[in-house]
Amino acid sequence: MTAEKPEGQRLRSGEDKISKRASPKPGDVSEAPEYLNLVSGFKQLSQNDIADFYKDLEKKGIGYRRNIATPIEKYDMTPDEAHAVFGYTAKLFYRDLNVALVSGPSTEATQLANLVSSGIEKMPDAGPIQFRGIRLDGDDKIKSFDDAYGLGKSVQSNFWSTAENSTDAYIGTRNLQIETKSAKDISDLAFGVQFHDKVGKPVYSAETIIPPGKNFKVVGQTPEGRILLRETP
Repeated sequence: MTAEKPEGQRLRSGEDKISKRASPKPGDVSEAPEYLNLVSGFKQLSQNDIADFYKDLEKKGIGYRRNIATPIEKYDMTPDEAHAVFGYTAKLFYRDLNVALVSGPSTEATQLANLVSSGIEKMPDAGPIQFRGIRLDGDDKIKSFDDAYGLGKSVQSNFWSTAENSTDAYIGTRNLQIETKSAKDISDLAFGVQFHDKVGKPVYSAETIIPPGKNFKVVGQTPEGRILLRETP
């Protein structure tokens, strides 16, 4: 006859079973509470709304969990950092965040940007020459850009999406060729590299990004008409 376990031991055993049953799969967004809180605060969304965004991804056949779990191990990232980089590329908040950082960021925008940057910094270095296209709608925006990017002017990066070769780069109203040591290859977490085929869009061969706060000087123009930037200390 088996002896009955003490009440406390039976309770702990039950709790362990519940914990195991309720444990999220590796890479699940529920493992990134800081990320969830920051996105919720910045976007003014409930965490249920954010969870629904990820459920919609899964309905489209986008298995984001494995995509998140692998870089966590590969690059020693926290779940919050990995989700922040992926969430940025998945267009959950990137456009609003970029606008906020330019126009005078809130505390929520700054904290979220810092988390994304922390993750990006742990990813592999990209090549020293990067290409970037800028879309400018309207004469006023073109004039403002040309004034800011005149020869000898100094500019600072936001989150700059770039490409390592000109054929992969977006061709915009104005186009940049950038000499830098700060570009990072975020392909392992980039939605456009990993999952564009699931949403009927062309798959990127790679995705690179220059984090915010890097300083550059306009040093000339290439024969192809690209504005040439060189990173400065």
